[in-house]
Amino acid sequence: MKYVFLSFTILLFSCNSETPITEDEQKEFAKMCQTYQLDIMEGADKLDAILAKMDKNLQMWENDKVWTYALVEKFGPHLPKKKVIGVYDEQILLDRNLGYDFTTLVYISPISQDTMRETSSRIWRRNEDGWKVTNMSNLIKREINPEN
Repeated sequence: MKYVFLSFTILLFSCNSETPITEDEQKEFAKMCQTYQLDIMEGADKLDAILAKMDKNLQMWENDKVWTYALVEKFGPHLPKKKVIGVYDEQILLDRNLGYDFTTLVYISPISQDTMRETSSRIWRRNEDGWKVTNMSNLIKREINPEN
């Protein structure tokens, strides 16, 4: 009977060999995502840092348009700096090599001076080059002022 219990215990631990994600790992992932978002808010001034965190096989959807890494790279020098007036964000480390982050920015458009809301969700994967965004979805809308 003790051999059955020992076998069961070994089987249980071998099936669940992945140790839980630590609080420090979660905090490190959240900080990395927040730094990336700060770079995006700086626009073209931080293009190299933005591109460094994007996977070359990136799939990005923005307002019903599909973007590739090459298109982001081409448009990147025109990315505006955002005057952010509000931020909501959340980062979830799903496992040690997969994470998700969600950010909503409210900012003043440098072109139209309208108040804009940009909502982004990103899938991050860690590989030998570090963390990279593999999938991204952005929705950018002008905020409707109830007084207008």
